[in-house]
Amino acid sequence: MTIETYYPNLNVKHLLGKIRQEALRQNLAPGGLSAPVPPPPAATGELVLKEDFDREAINNQIDYIEGFIKTAESRAAVRNQLPDKFGRFPWLLFKPLQALALKILNTIFRDQREVNFNLASALRECLQLNRQLLSEVESLRSQSQRDLENLMAVSQSLSGYSQAVEKNLVNNTQNLQEKLHNLDQKWQERQQQNQDELQGEIQELEREMQSQIEQLAQKGDRIANQIQEGLQSQIEQLDQKRDRIANQIQEGLQTQIHHLDRELYQKTEQLQEYLETQIKDSNEKNFQNSHYLKIDLLQQKRLMNKFLEATAGAEGGLASEPAQIFAGELDHSLDAFYFAFEERFRGSREEINERLEVYLPRLREAQIAPVDSLILDLGCGRGEWLELLRDNGYRSRGIDLNRVVIEQCQSRGLEVVEGDVIAYLQSMPDESVAVITGFHIIEHLPFEILVKLLNEAFRVLRHRGLVIFETPNPANVLVGSCNFYFDPTHRNPLPSLMTQFLVQYCGFAEVEILNLNPSDGFKADEVNELDELSKQFNQYFYGPMDYAVIGYKL
Repeated sequence: MTIETYYPNLNVKHLLGKIRQEALRQNLAPGGLSAPVPPPPAATGELVLKEDFDREAINNQIDYIEGFIKTAESRAAVRNQLPDKFGRFPWLLFKPLQALALKILNTIFRDQREVNFNLASALRECLQLNRQLLSEVESLRSQSQRDLENLMAVSQSLSGYSQAVEKNLVNNTQNLQEKLHNLDQKWQERQQQNQDELQGEIQELEREMQSQIEQLAQKGDRIANQIQEGLQSQIEQLDQKRDRIANQIQEGLQTQIHHLDRELYQKTEQLQEYLETQIKDSNEKNFQNSHYLKIDLLQQKRLMNKFLEATAGAEGGLASEPAQIFAGELDHSLDAFYFAFEERFRGSREEINERLEVYLPRLREAQIAPVDSLILDLGCGRGEWLELLRDNGYRSRGIDLNRVVIEQCQSRGLEVVEGDVIAYLQSMPDESVAVITGFHIIEHLPFEILVKLLNEAFRVLRHRGLVIFETPNPANVLVGSCNFYFDPTHRNPLPSLMTQFLVQYCGFAEVEILNLNPSDGFKADEVNELDELSKQFNQYFYGPMDYAVIGYKL
């Protein structure tokens, strides 16, 4: 087998003639023969190449190999759909399961795809090198054609010198033929070996892919079974959760019913307590009314007895003294009314006690001894102040004309005497009392009697004695225009500055005014943030409803 077998388009004889001519040209270098070169013998023929060799067959062969490479690259690419064989599995009709199976398939063959991709890339580089080699062969052929043309021109001048080296060229040609034959044989073997290896690898890849597909199908069956089991388990869990939720709803309804029953019970108890409170209040009101009626009946009975005594005395000739007694009893005809009035409008005993506690620090500041000092309360009323003094260890005594309140105070164990405050003070010796108090009494007195009261109080007080008088504050517009006249026995409001001046005029020193009991709508901290007009308005309408004048005997 010669080189012409593999390259039929190559004229070896012409190539050998060209080589001989080139060798003769090299032997005729400077210093060689100088005679003109005879033209080559006609026996050698023209040095030309045949028509273009079958490049199409070589390209077809390369394209065939490249088809295998594309197939391998397509197998190495990441799948975006499952193989047709997976259509046999009905569970893969669900798109989520198809996506899961496709993801598992791509994960399993990831390493194999990388190997296939690298191998296909290497084979493609080999084909690229073959294409470059083919291009270089074509370029070499073109260059050879040009060189042969040049050699034709040279051969005409060097043909005479070819015979000298022909024998040597024949030997070299035989060696070259052998080398070319060996190279061609090695090339064929290498090409065949590469094709066989590539074909074997492709078949091995196909077998591995088939095996992995079968394994994937088995795994898919197992996953389908697991998914089915998981769905069954989830269905059972959902049933259990549904039962638990139903139980919870039932328990919640029972709890709500229990809460509603408890709330209903509580509201029933509250309603019962409210009704009991209303009944108690009604009973208290009925008791108060019956108490008032009883007191009024007792007073009427006493008056009737006095009247009968006065009538009997008149028949016996003693009409003057019983008439005076009966006239004195008439002065107490409104005692029951005034007691009921105070019960209605003055406030509860607890409220009055809380208001009167403001004066206890004044007694301590004046160093009034609790046991040795006598505190005289003028117009003691229901005796709240006397009761507060007794609870704090002070010795006190009350004076009042209302026989009803006197009986109430005495029933509480308080020391209260019946009498006119002026007459009682006049009966006491000088400097015999430590403190004289009067709560809401001075507004009941005419001005002349008030002055006489202050003078007598100054006389009977001892040194550093204390006087306290509390009265409604007419600076509060509502008090001065309306509330003051709730009590029909009030005479006229007393402005605080006038009362302060009067107490000072009667001899007391360090006289101060203590504002008390602001209205519920009045808050000093809020008033301070308002403008001047709003501040004055609040002071006039929501200011202190009472005030006390406090003085010392120095």
